[in-house]
Amino acid sequence: RDSSQLCVLCCATFAAMARSFEKPLQSLVNSAFRGKDAYQILKTAVVISNLWRLWRHLRRALAAQSLKSYLLGLLAPYLKRLPMVRKKLDKELAQTMTDLRAKFQQGLTEPRVA
Repeated sequence: RDSSQLCVLCCATFAAMARSFEKPLQSLVNSAFRGKDAYQILKTAVVISNLWRLWRHLRRALAAQSLKSYLLGLLAPYLKRLPMVRKKLDKELAQTMTDLRAKFQQGLTEPRVA
């Protein structure tokens, strides 16, 4: 067989498989949405679509890094806005700046020995 015949055979097989799944899928969907109005169906479809996108995003993100580092990176900007966290960060930043100023001032005032 040449490649065009093989392609036609594959397409026909796939179409037959799709037709065999169509009736059970149709009855499943019809029974799930029986008695619902169009808005409820649309809302359900949008929620399912968004959940699918969220699932894909989380799988992709967690493949690159751990769950802890992902959640920390996601929540850190919001945690920094909390007053108690902001106060502690400001205090530590002020201490670090004081230490750096003292160290640089000492380095600038000491004579160089070459």
